[in-house]
Amino acid sequence: MRGAILLDNAFSSAQVRPLLPASGTSTVVITSRWHLAGLSLHGARFLEVDPLSVSDSVELLTNIVGHSRLTGNDDHAEELARLCGGMPLALSIVGARLSAHPRRSVDREVGALRNDYRLAKMALDGSSVEVIFDVAYKDLSDAQARVYRMCALHPGPEFGVEVAAAAVGEPLKDVGRALCALVDQNMLKEVGDLRFRYHDLLQLHARLQAERTDSDADRDAAVRRVVEWYLDRVVDADLVLRPTRLRVGPRFQADREPGFASHRAALEWLAEERCTIVLAVKAADERGWDDLTWQFCEALWGSSRKRACVLSCASRCADLTAMTKRSSRDTWRSSWPRKRRTSQHGLSRSVSWRVHSRAVAMCPERSRI
Repeated sequence: MRGAILLDNAFSSAQVRPLLPASGTSTVVITSRWHLAGLSLHGARFLEVDPLSVSDSVELLTNIVGHSRLTGNDDHAEELARLCGGMPLALSIVGARLSAHPRRSVDREVGALRNDYRLAKMALDGSSVEVIFDVAYKDLSDAQARVYRMCALHPGPEFGVEVAAAAVGEPLKDVGRALCALVDQNMLKEVGDLRFRYHDLLQLHARLQAERTDSDADRDAAVRRVVEWYLDRVVDADLVLRPTRLRVGPRFQADREPGFASHRAALEWLAEERCTIVLAVKAADERGWDDLTWQFCEALWGSSRKRACVLSCASRCADLTAMTKRSSRDTWRSSWPRKRRTSQHGLSRSVSWRVHSRAVAMCPERSRI
């Protein structure tokens, strides 16, 4: 006999197994927020349900509030879709609230959600996105909860296990296990080999939990560890790509193990992490970590056009080496016609050496090259 069975919101494979029909001709559809990997032994096939696209989200909103309500509000409807992260429950709650207040403008609803505390506003008549996330969060162990909170402070859209370990400040192996547990519970999405991403609303929830649980100092320390991890990697890449370039930053002066095996590996990493590196520099600048910001700019000297930040940040943290290097280089460049700079490459290196010598005279502790 053929049949179809729906098992909704299953908690574990053990809960499902007794309910599986003995007949091989029946179909069972199981929904769960857990990855029920054990069911693969029974021939299960797994389908991840991604968030709705912007167009599908707008269609869902239109079905709830009516086409006329969104006519002429395409931009606001799309922004609502993005603010809800493509989550059907969030979209349904926002749509229901608009339907319950027919005179409320879509623009006003967008404005109410346009902040980092919008989860609290995604609630209606007992249905709440935040409460659902809270229930899932309470099921985490202390170690998993800490990883969930600290990794949410990462400035970029996705991250690897190594920088996650830096954020948490715990051994790589332990953090890796916690990340896998978060993936199994659908609190994180694995988007590549040991690379992870939060759903937009889950990241907001994790950051709110961090605000409630961890001190400002602990959160800032986690962000600084992340920023320093990216700075170290950028320095490693620059040393591989331009091994003979004159540098003055403290990380360049320290003895370092090779961070990349080849030019290609360094370039591929820089290309993959380009957006996150920019966000890491921005995070350092916003927090006034000038000692890190100017070092980023020096390490990215060959690829970044925003070199003025080296001098400004170095001056704020009184780093005379960086200030002298930047200001002297600018003076030299402005004094030579563009057409002669290429032919004067050797002189450029000589001038750079003299700049370094002047800096060393002011800061003897930076005399290593």
